[in-house]
Amino acid sequence: MNENAIAMAGMLTGIIISLGSTGGIIFAIYYWIKARNKERLALIEKGADVSEIYKPRNNKNAAFKWGVVIIGIAIGLLIGSALESYTSFEGGVAYSSMVLMFGGAGLLLANFIKFDKEL
Repeated sequence: MNENAIAMAGMLTGIIISLGSTGGIIFAIYYWIKARNKERLALIEKGADVSEIYKPRNNKNAAFKWGVVIIGIAIGLLIGSALESYTSFEGGVAYSSMVLMFGGAGLLLANFIKFDKEL
């Protein structure tokens, strides 16, 4: 095979994988919505009160929780940059490990902090 055919095969592989994964995500969302609607229709036919089952969630502290997680990720990026600059860690290892560690710490912190009053 010549070099052009190899390059073309590599590009086609990337395109096919991208289209396949996007299509899979779209179909998964479609069937999830379809199943949810079937479930609701079945409950309505039986006479159940759908509003009790599917009542809106109480997310009054969602912005706070997301803020703490994003701050944790930002701290992880800063410390990953410092690790890459001042130690022998490679960039990928330093950044990914610190982002995961501090993002997870932010998630734990946000779940442990609970407010009875609205922010």
